This record gives sequence, C-alpha cells and structure tokens, in this order.
Amino acid sequence: KGLDIISNDPERLVRLRQNSKIVSNGLKEAFEGTNFIINGDVLSPLQHIYYEGCNADQKLNALVTKMRKRGYLLARAFYHAEESFTPKSSIRLAIQSEMSYDELMTFIKTMKEEVFS
Repeated sequence: KGLDIISNDPERLVRLRQNSKIVSNGLKEAFEGTNFIINGDVLSPLQHIYYEGCNADQKLNALVTKMRKRGYLLARAFYHAEESFTPKSSIRLAIQSEMSYDELMTFIKTMKEEVFS
C-alpha cells in the first residue's frame, strides 16, 4: 500500500524530506541554549528529542504536557525494562508530508516558546 501511495504521488516523498529537514534544523536552532537536543538524520521523518540534564523524564513529560495544552500531540518513547540496552528517554517525533511550511514553522516556534518557559 505504501509503495502505491508513493507511485501515485512521487512528490510526497520530496515533501516529506523537505519537511523533515525543516523540522530537524528548526528544532536544533530552537533548542540552542537549552539542554534539549534533537537527534536523527536530517532527512528522516522520525526524530527523537532528548534532554541532556538532571530529571530528563520529568523535563520531557513536562514538554509533552505543555505542547498538548497548545494543541500538539507529542509521544514519549518508552521501552521495556527487560531490554538489555534501554535507549535514553526521549520524545518520538514523526514528521508528515502533508504538513505545510507555515504549520511546521508554527510548531517550531511553539516548541521554542515552551522549552524556554
């Protein structure tokens, strides 16, 4: 099904890469001066937001809550305690091809406001 979607709308993949780059670069800039970082390939539609400091889980949960109040749904990445190598706590961010430039820039601006509040 996914290949059919791409075949019928090849520009969708181009938009997805562009949107991924906008969000990745925009959040890197927005997080400057904070302990929040974004990690993932700049063209990947899946990015992780980490907090490099004390109380990472608390800070990430607070950001999720603040963004939800602003109308954005962010998802925490949780892992089973039984896993041998548990990754660091993060927020998993999925970028979509359907998002407009204005929507992306508003999201980035809102994230910046909330990490500094």
